[in-house]
Amino acid sequence: MNTVLVEPFGYSKTLTTVLEVCKRARAENPYSDIVMLGNVLNGDPIKDEIKKLGIKNIIIPPIGFGDFLNNVKKDTIIITSPYGTKSELIKIIQKRKLIHYDCTSPTIIEKRDFILQNKNKTIIYVANVNTVEADYLANETRHGFLFYDLSSTTSVYNRKIFKKKYNKESTIVIFQSDASEDVLIRALRKIHAFLPKAVINKNISDENYAKKKVIAENIKEGDLLLNVSCYKKPTKYLLNYYHLSNKNVYFATVGSVTEAMLLNVNDDKNIVIVSDGSVSKNIILEIYNYFYYKSIKVNLRDSKIEFQSLN
Repeated sequence: MNTVLVEPFGYSKTLTTVLEVCKRARAENPYSDIVMLGNVLNGDPIKDEIKKLGIKNIIIPPIGFGDFLNNVKKDTIIITSPYGTKSELIKIIQKRKLIHYDCTSPTIIEKRDFILQNKNKTIIYVANVNTVEADYLANETRHGFLFYDLSSTTSVYNRKIFKKKYNKESTIVIFQSDASEDVLIRALRKIHAFLPKAVINKNISDENYAKKKVIAENIKEGDLLLNVSCYKKPTKYLLNYYHLSNKNVYFATVGSVTEAMLLNVNDDKNIVIVSDGSVSKNIILEIYNYFYYKSIKVNLRDSKIEFQSLN
């Protein structure tokens, strides 16, 4: 049995930032009421850790955050949304002199800066338009890009892309990293058919792009892809996500070492362990160590050791 742990692993950049900021806010304000604006997606373990820190998640429609900030007690500590907080809300925080911490995801900051730095080019942003991330980017870049709306193929945003006159060779396509993979693939194919010379920038869009490339290039027929995640994903999703639709590989999803121990894995099976960013590094290492030491025991059991006299 050969076990490979594909890096990077552990919480995604977004969830890592959320946890680091929450821990710092609590350490610096041990007795204060602390609230975080907006939900945390794809991170049930993170939500538990935030709750243990005594930090409350304020989950209301983003349009209501203005009213909330105008009326919240002045000694409440604010942690702004991991998916970006519009400048109008930051102005309210500053005007009221509220103490606040910014936990905007590094991937969203990269997209925002990328759009601003490429204003001389046409940017198409492929996303579910009504998400906080899309709303934040549109607001902060002054609509310096075109939307492709994943939620509706007949959207007015999509018609603008396919009817607008612009230099199609200097067009860059970026996309929402947590968009549904099958819907995203169909959208990118449609855009690329219309804009064959456009650049689809996966590096700025998909924080797991490099990792997925390594997996697709190195996994072999008959290997076991072990996906460590809080969420059970359908077969089609996993194979599409890791670009393995054309390979005959086995796969399983586990969220803990206990679940991993229940798998009936043959001793001669090669295991490639990946993670989707929803589970902590410690849990993934526990799973890796279980299979690693299991393989050592298998090798020892199969080995013939000859004893020699010390005299």
